[in-house]
Amino acid sequence: MIIAELSVFTPDLMLIEQAAHIAPWSEKTMRGCFGTGYSVVSLVVQQEMVGFYVSHEVADEITLMNIAVHPKHQGKGYGSVLLNELLLRLSQFEPNDEPTDTMPFLATSVFLEVRESNHAAIRLYERYGFNALGKRLGYYPPKNPADPYETAIVYGRSA
Repeated sequence: MIIAELSVFTPDLMLIEQAAHIAPWSEKTMRGCFGTGYSVVSLVVQQEMVGFYVSHEVADEITLMNIAVHPKHQGKGYGSVLLNELLLRLSQFEPNDEPTDTMPFLATSVFLEVRESNHAAIRLYERYGFNALGKRLGYYPPKNPADPYETAIVYGRSA
């Protein structure tokens, strides 16, 4: 198992994104996550990328923008591996550490949104100490255009 930060876009990201999400991000959106403040981290098992996450860092907060595991690899704990890796990255520094170009910044809070119907992800986030902070009505687009937009639950926790 290899967990590595990606520095450039790879088509494997889109394959996983399209297979794992009801309304996947566009390639343009995914490519935009390789800029300042973003981290894209992949999980590779037996030479195959099975999942990834995208985080965005602003001030002393980090937002988990996207996390996905290919459906054929779901239920094997890979989502936990990815989320745990993100949280471990945040816990490596003391509050007095100053960020540098070679060291990730120190976040004090982590936030994310999740579809209200994504019970597996909600269980994962709650297992890792995330607490529901509120809702965003009509936040997520539906799979079928005739269906209503879905509510997002906003979660957060201290790093």
